[in-house]
Amino acid sequence: MTHSKKVVIVTGATSGIGEAIAEAFAATGASLVLVGRDRERGRRALESVQKLNCPAELMLGDVADSAFAEQVVNSSVERFGKVDVLVNSAGIIRRGSALETTDDDWRQTFDANVSGVFYFSRAAVKAMRKSGGGSIVNIASNVGLVGCPGLAAYCASKGAVVLLTRAMALDHAKEQISINA
Repeated sequence: MTHSKKVVIVTGATSGIGEAIAEAFAATGASLVLVGRDRERGRRALESVQKLNCPAELMLGDVADSAFAEQVVNSSVERFGKVDVLVNSAGIIRRGSALETTDDDWRQTFDANVSGVFYFSRAAVKAMRKSGGGSIVNIASNVGLVGCPGLAAYCASKGAVVLLTRAMALDHAKEQISINA
């Protein structure tokens, strides 16, 4: 096993794609900060990466809270000295056409899928500037480019992630911070 010595934050690390990404980084020897909302799933995810002798911590909270994003990044720097990689994997899907999508569904989708990506990316860029660079990976979706019936809010949110990623990539490439979706 190759040890990466990378410090990696993964949002949505307590299930699905985020959990698989965290486990893949753990296998390389990275130090991890797992971000999620569910305490029990978080405990299981933390135990899973720690079985690989991975230094890791779990932080529970809402990615749509900008203060929480700052807290996670600052805690990562305090514990591990830097942040090399941020993976924004947290997200939700609410099914429905525009007529079927409630105001709450719309708001919750954009809070988790777009605001969370923005807040965590903004906080990570500040830390990465200080350490000479890093990488941010935002989990987007093909439906953010081509659309899909019955997923109005989700498609719109993933389209926003794609363009936010492009804008931030252009803004921060000269700082050795790569940002991709």
